[in-house]
Amino acid sequence: MWGKAQLELTLFFHEMTAALFTAGPNGFQGLDSYQAIDTCTRRQLKEWLALYEADGKKNFNRKCSWLLHTGYRHSFNEIAQKLFTMPAAVRSQFLSSYASEDKDKLICASQVMNLLTPASILAYDFALLTAMYKAGHRLYYLSEADAYSNSIYAAKTVQDRYSSWYEYHYACIAGAYFQSPSYAIASPTGFTGSLLQVTERNPAVSWKCRIK
Repeated sequence: MWGKAQLELTLFFHEMTAALFTAGPNGFQGLDSYQAIDTCTRRQLKEWLALYEADGKKNFNRKCSWLLHTGYRHSFNEIAQKLFTMPAAVRSQFLSSYASEDKDKLICASQVMNLLTPASILAYDFALLTAMYKAGHRLYYLSEADAYSNSIYAAKTVQDRYSSWYEYHYACIAGAYFQSPSYAIASPTGFTGSLLQVTERNPAVSWKCRIK
């Protein structure tokens, strides 16, 4: 029987990844929550990891290391920093005239960056990491002990960098849409809808619960 601390930690991991499976063009068959990682087939897990170029143990380890140390937040921060230096009128003109394959990413960044904390979209990187650690354990890419300790580190990090579930979920959803900018542009109400879907319910565990 699980103790309270173990139950709270599992619920924290579930809440950490809730926005990951809610925002953007989600709906990967059989994998729509943290718990589903335990019940879907290993083939489904491999196909899901392949979406992030993390199929196979070597690619998995490389992707985890990249998410931990660099992540999608790096390119987001570079774009946001560039846009922040522009007056609003100049920024609007720049975005409307910009012609490049990453234009949608710039538009997405401009729409969410003003409400993000200095932690930026680290929430998305670490939500994905936490889900990948669980999937990696099921696929024998890493041990249960490593998956557990790595997930605890991710949880402690986001708990230190954000002040509430709302702040965290906003950043995670912003990251998901930054990674799927064409979807975000085509569905302008999608971000708000995802945010409401995740935050309108009461979290299963307190943001300030003790992680150990």
